[in-house]
Amino acid sequence: MPETNNDQIINRLLNEQQAPDAKQQIIAGADESQVLITGSRVVSIRYRVYFLIALIVGVIFVNYLLLPAWDTFQTTRGELQTINLQIGGFTTKKLQMDADKALITKMEAQQDKIVSCLNTRNGCQEIDQSIRNNFGFARSYIQLNNLTDPKMVINEKILLANINEYLLREDDGTKNGNITKIAIGESKQFQ
Repeated sequence: MPETNNDQIINRLLNEQQAPDAKQQIIAGADESQVLITGSRVVSIRYRVYFLIALIVGVIFVNYLLLPAWDTFQTTRGELQTINLQIGGFTTKKLQMDADKALITKMEAQQDKIVSCLNTRNGCQEIDQSIRNNFGFARSYIQLNNLTDPKMVINEKILLANINEYLLREDDGTKNGNITKIAIGESKQFQ
């Protein structure tokens, strides 16, 4: 029996040698958990650094690339709207100029009737309706042959025509006098 007992003791010692004891397992487990905790801290810090770098790159991208591009886009869009309005205004002006040109052509064709209507008040019904609707324009055009003179700062033609027509006529239409000269501004001496 002593051999059986010895065999048991030997087996037990061999088992103890092969299996680490509980203290060693606990210490090994603690070391392993410390390594895992330290590793997770390193990984956590690494991801925080990556996030901060990505955030800084994002802010730089937005401030230096995206916002100026957006401002340029808004400016371009505003300019495009302005140009579209100008094009629309040009179309309206062109239509008005075509209508004025047609009216002037009619006025030149019926100039004798307009002058007769202005001077003697005869034949006014024979004038085209579009001219009768714009009779003030027709009268100015006939009197001046043109509505403006680019050489004059003050359009003296209109001023003289209005003075002659309204200030110097009596109620019956006869002239009260005749203007021969008008001075606008200061006269200058020439050598």
